[in-house]
This record gives sequence, C-alpha cells and structure tokens, in this order.
Amino acid sequence: MRRAGTRLPVDGVMTTFLIVFAVTYAVALLLSGYANRTPLSLAVLFLVVGFVSEPGVLGLLSVRPSDAIVSSFALVALLSVLVSDGLKLSARTLTRWWRLPTRALVLGIPLTIGVIGVFAHFVAQVPWLQGLLLGAVLSPTDPVFASAIVALRAIPERVRSMLNIESGMNDGLALPAVLLFLALSKGEPVVVPRLVGEPILGTAIGVIVPLVLIRIGRFRFVTIAAEYHPREAFGFGLLAVVLAAVAHGNVFLAAFAAGVTMATIAPEIGRMFETIGSTISDLLKLATLLLFGAFISPNFLREVGVDGYVFALVTILFARPIAFALAMLGSQLTRREWLTAAWFGPRGFASAVYAIMLVSEAAPHSDRLFHLTAIVVVGSIIKNTSTEVWAARQYQKNRTYEGGGRLEEGLGVDE
Repeated sequence: MRRAGTRLPVDGVMTTFLIVFAVTYAVALLLSGYANRTPLSLAVLFLVVGFVSEPGVLGLLSVRPSDAIVSSFALVALLSVLVSDGLKLSARTLTRWWRLPTRALVLGIPLTIGVIGVFAHFVAQVPWLQGLLLGAVLSPTDPVFASAIVALRAIPERVRSMLNIESGMNDGLALPAVLLFLALSKGEPVVVPRLVGEPILGTAIGVIVPLVLIRIGRFRFVTIAAEYHPREAFGFGLLAVVLAAVAHGNVFLAAFAAGVTMATIAPEIGRMFETIGSTISDLLKLATLLLFGAFISPNFLREVGVDGYVFALVTILFARPIAFALAMLGSQLTRREWLTAAWFGPRGFASAVYAIMLVSEAAPHSDRLFHLTAIVVVGSIIKNTSTEVWAARQYQKNRTYEGGGRLEEGLGVDE
C-alpha cells in the first residue's frame, strides 16, 4: 500500500524546477556571506543555474517565455516587491522627496523611450515604431533590483528615496506607453480612456482598499490575533491587487499605492511585515531568475546577433545616463549622487513581463523585441548586482556611517 505524502504533488517541469531551486537555494545560503562582501551576486548565481539547466546544456528544465509558470512568477514577484517598497514610503516621505522622482518619472520615462528607440532603430535595425515600443518596454527601472540599492545605507537618503519612489511608480506609468505603441504597431485603435483611466483606477483602489480594511480592523468587534499581524500587509495588498485586476485597473500602481497607504496610516504594519515580506520577495525573485535563465539558451544567444549585443551594451551603459542627465538638469544632485542614480537604473522584471506581453499579443517583430529585451535585462542584472557593494564602499570611504558601525553593517546589503 502506497504511503501518503511520499511524492511531490506536482509532475514534470514543476517537479524538476522545485528540485533545482531547492538545491540552488541551499547552496546560495551557504555562499551568502561572500555575496555581502564581494561582487559575487546570488541573483547572478540563479541566472547561471537556470542557464545551465536548460535543454541545450544539462537538459534539466525546458521552459519558454510564453509558459504560464514564467509569467506568473515574474508578475507575482514584481507585485510583492512593489507592496514591500511602498511600505517603506509614507506620504510624509513622498512629500519630502517628491521633486527628484517627479523629474525622473515625468521627464525621464519619455526621454528614455526616445533614446532607446533611437538605439534600436540605428543599432539593432528595428523599425521606428517597434523601436519606440521596445523603448517603452525597457523604460522603467526595476523595484526588484533597485530594492537592493535602496537598502545600502551608505548611499545618501535622497538618492535611495528617489530610486525607491521612481522604481515603485514607473512600472505602472510605463504601461500606458507600452499599450499605446503596441496598439499602433498592430494597427489597432488607441483607446485613450483606457490609457488614462487604468493608472488612476489602480492607484485609487490601492489607496481605498487598505484604508477601509485598516479602519475596519480598529472596530471593537474586530479582533486580529497577534500572530496574524505580520500578515496584514500581504493580505491587504493582495486584495487591492486582485480588485484592481478585476476592475481593469493598473495592478502595479495598485500594489505600490497599497504599500504607501499602509505605511502612512499604520506604519506598524510595515515594521511587522518587514522580515516575512523580504523573505517572500527574495524567494519569488530568485525563483523567477532561475526560470528566466532557463530560456536563455545557447541557441537563443546566437539568435540575438552582433547588432543585438551592441544594442544591449549601449542601452545598458548610455540610455539611462543620457535620459537621466537631461531630466535632472538644474537639480542639486552632486556628481557622485547623479552617477549613482544614473548607473543603478536596472531593467528587470517589469520589462520581462512587458516583453512576454508582446509575444502573447503577437506584436510585429515580437520575437526580435523579446530577444533584445532579454539580453538587456540579463546584462542589467549582472551589471547592477555586481557593482552595488563597490558603490556603497565608495560612499563609505568619504563619509562616516551614521550609526558608527563597521563597514559590513553599514552596507546593509540585502542579498
């Protein structure tokens, strides 16, 4: 008689994925001390393991960009980090540091789209309209990897706050541009109310849902068990995201707005959620990186072409600095602060989610656009995760850590 519980309740790709992820995560824990002191990055480790697990190398994992497991993990990881990042920013923080993020959002996104569109057309030989679509896909900085930067306490607060606010909001604000150029490239009518209404609706739901739930939680007839308090942020944020999706609102802005709302009216929720929230976000992030690496096969890399790699290089090194320099003209950022904010503008999960959308929507040249997006995302991850500790140390050499702690304590590196 077969004993219950002796087999995993899943088969095929998911079983293999769970085994590979579990082994890699155990190894990552054993190497985590090195990641805090050297350019060795756990994010890169999971990308490499995913790459060597795909059919063209070890043949352990066989996934495609259109597979639900890839898009689902990427979307859930992105939303969880957006909620967590919002919990670090109260309305007071937003009003204090709003000027620089506003420049980065209002001016930076259109400028980035334009710069990347020019690179795509002249370097990667992509038609103008599809080049601008690619620019919209790659325009948002990524909260998943910017979250590691904003945890480096040696970096000035206004730089960390600017990157946190910008990366939390620009995923949702870039989505209308993606939808606009996607519709134009497919020759479909542009629905202006949708482009304008979805961000507003998503933000409104993200504010209202946690606000109402927190008010209800303070009624005398409602009691929340002490052990469930750390889960409030997850539950309230999840409901806001689900309702935004059902109402066709912008789920990215809903997630971020929910986090900011909870941080503003009930900051204790964020403090209690911090440990469990970072654990959930890290697990989802690393799982998605492993899957992402699994479809960057040797054949995939060959298909990118020389012009694709040149495009990725100039985009990673120059697109953000050019757009950021123009957007920040006249600001009071020091040269070091400007270089930090311009350098750490990684493209990641949001761009991957949007690129998957292009494939599922059968956009013209979608396969080419996906290849270019993937190479830029991988390059950005490697560049940023391998230089974050070095950047913090440069600041540490020029200022004393506020808490007077040792260098490793002052860095505050997540990974």
